[in-house]
Amino acid sequence: MIGGIIIFAEDITEQKLAEEAVRESERRLRSLADSIPNLAWWANGDGYITWYNKRWYEYTGTTPEQMEGWGWQSVHDPDELPKVMERWQASIASGDPFDMTFPLRGGDGVYRLFLTRIIPLKDSAGHVQQWFGTNTDVSELEHRVAERTKELATTIDSLHSEIRERELAEKKLLEETTVRIQATEALREKEQMLIQQSRQAAMGEMIGNIAHQWRQPLNTLGLTVQQLQLFYDMNEFTKEFLDTSVNRSMQLIQHMSQTIDDFRNYFKPDKQKSNFKVLDAINSTLSLIEDSFKSQHIGIELVTQSDSVIHSFRNEFAQVVLNILNNARDVLTERGIKNPRVTITLGCENGRAVITISDNAGGIPEEIIGKIFDPYFTTKGPQSGTGVGLFMSKTIIEKNMGGSLTVQNTADGAEFRIEV
Repeated sequence: MIGGIIIFAEDITEQKLAEEAVRESERRLRSLADSIPNLAWWANGDGYITWYNKRWYEYTGTTPEQMEGWGWQSVHDPDELPKVMERWQASIASGDPFDMTFPLRGGDGVYRLFLTRIIPLKDSAGHVQQWFGTNTDVSELEHRVAERTKELATTIDSLHSEIRERELAEKKLLEETTVRIQATEALREKEQMLIQQSRQAAMGEMIGNIAHQWRQPLNTLGLTVQQLQLFYDMNEFTKEFLDTSVNRSMQLIQHMSQTIDDFRNYFKPDKQKSNFKVLDAINSTLSLIEDSFKSQHIGIELVTQSDSVIHSFRNEFAQVVLNILNNARDVLTERGIKNPRVTITLGCENGRAVITISDNAGGIPEEIIGKIFDPYFTTKGPQSGTGVGLFMSKTIIEKNMGGSLTVQNTADGAEFRIEV
């Protein structure tokens, strides 16, 4: 009989290095999550939350011990918790990300509305290993927009001063010689381009039109939230009303987010054109502003003589329509027009889609009608307008879409005409 010992050896160096790399990656991710202003957390594949960032504890006024297990439920509105749990369990079962808006209680006992986004982290086989979630305070978002708008107003004032100084210098040069006139005109065009590029860089994700486009959605979102409490107090709070309110709120929030993306990418050359129906784009735009018009008792009439299909940039086209409609609403409200109304007419002429937007606000004064498309020209003052909206609308239609945007006064008011 032969005896012996068989010894097996396995080099696990690579495995140890890989495990250490994973741990280092997690440490970096957690450090990053601790530095952001949002509430953030991690959960394992079964949905059991294993880590919260510092901002979570600061806002909720809790400790890690209090958050163990399913402790996070303690900061949720009890009335909203069943719905949250249902969505969370459904996402765990499907492995799909989801967005949801619900209130969370702060350390001061006050519930604030949060937009929550939960993302699965999967392995190479497609199995969920962890979940990463963030909670964004909608009220803080509104505050940041207000602060950025205030900063923007200061920047616009400074730009106005710079432009006035340059105009004086250019006028002096124009009086000297014909050669100086031609050189100065060329310089003005280059300077205008630099000013616009500088403005875009300075404004970043909060460029001028965001102030215009976010103000009303934020107001509408506020009204929707207030209606929830009102209907609850009146014992008229139904699942159908809640679903409608949530869907409307999410639509507004998604529109606001899309506005940032659309105008952040405004000058990028890789934008893709697509086919879209003009009527669909108009209707989707009206759905975002109809409440604000109703609250001001402003009627909107949509006249469809023909519907056209445009091969161009749908979001930018909708942005132009939204800007013109918001301007019409503001002037109708400011002038206190009796029976205020806006009429949108869709038609087609010579193979081009034609959209006219008219109001009965009395028209634009003749002394300024030729200036309304100029950059930074506004009659509202820096706290209410930037003077960028109509300038960028004309740029979008004429330079990006190869169309035209014009305005004229009618017997009742102003009429904007878009041809694409």
